[in-house]
Amino acid sequence: MINYILSSSLRREQIYDTLRKGILSNEIPNGTILNETKLAKKFGVSNTPVREAIRMLDNEGLVESIPYKGNLAKSPSQEDKIEIYLLRGILESFAGSIAAQKITEEEISCLKEIMQKVEFYLHEKNYEEANKLNFLFHETIWKASRCNRVIRILDNLKVYIEVFRTQNYFLPGQAEISHLEHKKILEALESGDPLSVEKSIIDHVSRLEKDIEN
Repeated sequence: MINYILSSSLRREQIYDTLRKGILSNEIPNGTILNETKLAKKFGVSNTPVREAIRMLDNEGLVESIPYKGNLAKSPSQEDKIEIYLLRGILESFAGSIAAQKITEEEISCLKEIMQKVEFYLHEKNYEEANKLNFLFHETIWKASRCNRVIRILDNLKVYIEVFRTQNYFLPGQAEISHLEHKKILEALESGDPLSVEKSIIDHVSRLEKDIEN
């Protein structure tokens, strides 16, 4: 459910994040008119931060401005989803290959702990908690690369990846398959072999991309 309660600071960014997640998750259905005045009342702000947030979404392609009709929510197309996963595969496999050379023992331990918790939640059939940790696993590897520009781009794609991935994660067997693939990625990281890490991540993301296509 969309939370319209804001803190006093960073209102434009909070409105942007809230609407963005709503559009991507389809809580705000495709074609919904984003009325500035109504949204401003819901958020308890003036029209200005709402207008700025909508402009940011327009620049991102998540809003379509139609003359005499207004600003309409625009859900990503199937082509958009595939493009995002292709980009994710390129960036994440690169980050992983660099991480193989820079990752610390502490970060390896963190990944192992994540894997243990995921295994527990899968055993308990608690797929919601497992899914949260699933994404944390990937994020930990990005950050281990120390490639700040790549990390920033992946952070910007994060909400897309989370929403698209969640749509398939709860299908029968998907969570377990992802967990096995994560084990291979972790083994490759422990070996310190950049090419092995790169391949294991590409294989993993490519499968997810095929799931999106289907």
